[in-house]
Amino acid sequence: MLTGQIKSPDDIPEGDIRREMPRFAPENFHLNMELVERLQDVARKSGCTSGQLALAWVRQAGKSVKGHPQVIPIPGATTAERVNENTKVVKLDKATLAEIEKILSEVKVVGTRYALNHRIEG
Repeated sequence: MLTGQIKSPDDIPEGDIRREMPRFAPENFHLNMELVERLQDVARKSGCTSGQLALAWVRQAGKSVKGHPQVIPIPGATTAERVNENTKVVKLDKATLAEIEKILSEVKVVGTRYALNHRIEG
């Protein structure tokens, strides 16, 4: 959703696990798109992609212990283009971090990440 590739539940391919995730269910999807759209606006204003914005936020918003981050994002990618996009270091200023925090406090994600009856194997 955040990358803009999935704009409706119909964009999720058949057999994709997200079709079983409550956040992507038709009754929740449009509600969760508000968060996506607001973060996409922040990314545009910051001159980066939504994915880069999310990775920068995770890197910068996490508390550090003795100078080392507690959370280190490990983005997935299926193409060299995505790897290159994800490895671009984006530095967010305090105003942008505050804007993201404000959005996160105002918009509630609807639906659990996984269906309660779905068993994740790996």
